[in-house]
Amino acid sequence: MGITEVSQCSRRRLIVAVFVILILTIVFISLILYFQLKETPCEHEPCHNDGTCIEVGESFNCECSIGYNGIKCEELEFKPIFVACSGNGQSVLDTWRTPSKGREFVNINESCTSGHLRSSIIDNWNGSSIDQVKVELFTNGKLDLGIYFDGNLSTSSNWFSKERILSSTFNDLTQSSTVNFFSLNGDQTVDRHFYISNIYSGCPGDLFWMVVIDTADANYRPCDYDKLPGKEYPYILYAPNQHKTTLNDGTYAVAEKMVISILTFI
Repeated sequence: MGITEVSQCSRRRLIVAVFVILILTIVFISLILYFQLKETPCEHEPCHNDGTCIEVGESFNCECSIGYNGIKCEELEFKPIFVACSGNGQSVLDTWRTPSKGREFVNINESCTSGHLRSSIIDNWNGSSIDQVKVELFTNGKLDLGIYFDGNLSTSSNWFSKERILSSTFNDLTQSSTVNFFSLNGDQTVDRHFYISNIYSGCPGDLFWMVVIDTADANYRPCDYDKLPGKEYPYILYAPNQHKTTLNDGTYAVAEKMVISILTFI
């Protein structure tokens, strides 16, 4: 092999080596730039209300501060204090009022079919620390109704009132709505409690938003909706289409469960 051929071979090897080094340098610099410029899951602080962002692979979790929950700590945290079920034979109003009537519960998923669940918070109600009270009705495991009340300076009995409504899934229920009953006691003569009623106009014409037809110890049951065939008391009834409805013609719905929760000041 001549000197010229050796020189050409060496030159080719040098060119290949330089090319490989150049490619590796470009790849290395590209990787550095990629990781420097790549956005991390927590880079834009996705957690609201002073929540702490924790990276989990390509995603993140938020550890929420007290009083908030949700994926990004965007939701106010309500604490359930009362769960009532239709058809378990126990008075809803008496259970709300009486510590010995209900079972203390740990979480909202406990069954109340054998007895309503209540928290001792009800017996130590402090309206100066309660911001809001929420009433929710569930049917077939689905939330169908929500009403929010102002709980500030309230008592365990007067928070459920028209004057304290903040918002509602009913489009015709506000502080200016006309009502003939709106209280926990409701119409005690016929055991209609947690009652939000618009007007009495003979049983077929009665208009309402929600009512608990309580256990069967009322003085009398004048209307068809007061005594549903084949159903055990109590009945938790509500208007299902986001506005008040008549009761006696069966356009109402029967909720499986009523949940009452509170939100305290942070």
